[in-house]
Amino acid sequence: MKEIGLSKDTHNKSSLRDRYNALNQHSLFYRLFHLAPIFLLIFLPVFGYKITFPVAIILLLSPFVISVLALLIKVDKKIDILFEGISLQQEFSGTKKDGINE
Repeated sequence: MKEIGLSKDTHNKSSLRDRYNALNQHSLFYRLFHLAPIFLLIFLPVFGYKITFPVAIILLLSPFVISVLALLIKVDKKIDILFEGISLQQEFSGTKKDGINE
């Protein structure tokens, strides 16, 4: 039976920051992704591009916005639903965990 309650939902909301930190904190891509706007703000004016204040703010905030939006997409929720369907199918067909039908 499926448990009804808020425990899973509140756990998912509270662990959003934990998943963000665990997945991205130590990766080189994370560091480059968040440092790239700073380098663009420094080097684009050197090459003749004029950067206004609103563009600079959007440029600096874009990596954080993209990261949070990527985490808010419930890809893991879809995977959970898929595995739940597989387990229900095995339960009704009589298949055990080791894959042997009775």
